[in-house]
Amino acid sequence: MKLYLILFCIVPVYSYPEWFHSYKKVHRKLYTLEEENKAFHILFPKYHFASSHNYNLTYRSDMNHTRANPFSKGKRRLDTNGQRRVGLPLTMDWRTHGAVTPVKRQGSCGACFAFAAAGSFEYWYWKKSGQLKDFSIQQWVDCTKGDNSGCDGGLMEYAFEKAKRTPAGPDSFDPYLEREDKCYRRIERPWVMVKDYATQSDEWEYPIEDKLAHNIVQYGPIPVGIDSTSWHLEMYHGGVLEESQCGKDVDHAVLVVGFTPKYWIIKNSWGKNWGLDGYFYLERWKNACGINSYASFITEASI
Repeated sequence: MKLYLILFCIVPVYSYPEWFHSYKKVHRKLYTLEEENKAFHILFPKYHFASSHNYNLTYRSDMNHTRANPFSKGKRRLDTNGQRRVGLPLTMDWRTHGAVTPVKRQGSCGACFAFAAAGSFEYWYWKKSGQLKDFSIQQWVDCTKGDNSGCDGGLMEYAFEKAKRTPAGPDSFDPYLEREDKCYRRIERPWVMVKDYATQSDEWEYPIEDKLAHNIVQYGPIPVGIDSTSWHLEMYHGGVLEESQCGKDVDHAVLVVGFTPKYWIIKNSWGKNWGLDGYFYLERWKNACGINSYASFITEASI
């Protein structure tokens, strides 16, 4: 009986298919027997989905964390100035101007809102100083608690509101920990003080996508909310993600850094091994992935 029990425990470990062992190796996963069995059953249908769409499951960097970053619902301030603009360039990509920092990985902490907000702080520091620096993500995980929920999600606007009184500091001041910590009040330069910001929401039937290209040109990369629950997004590795391939139940924040006539260029926070070196392309004019739902970004700042 003892021998049988030992064999019973060992067999499942070695009976898993090669793709699962490859996934564990690539992502350095160490499971207990119970955790391994649970992980396999979660990933099994995703593997078949990925295989049928010619995706590579093993290169997905945050497979089990894409739903760990819900937005909270609350009152949102509406930007009402202006209508759809004409005379915009056909294409725009702030990466080519040196205004976008490298892709980062949020890991198991649902701090997508802080990663997206940091992109707006970084742009404004670059615009005012001519220098590109990584700004703290951890600062807004910790210093917006009460309005936001730390590693359980939040909204970018609360970081911008706080930064009207307490400046946004560099990553070297408060590095990302992938967990919640205490809020540090003393900040070393360089920093960014927010003078004004805009928040847009579908709750007021605001045409976010209509003005998004204009706002990108005028205010730099724009943090927006999207639906991240689609496996097409989770296992994305190239091409343009279409409206039919994802839902509109917003639960994740990303940074729109540019556009072409057909798609938005979007920086994610799932690491460089995901997507196109951490980026993806999203179809324009279709409210794909619910991109018309929520946006918040700095419109004026000082350093």
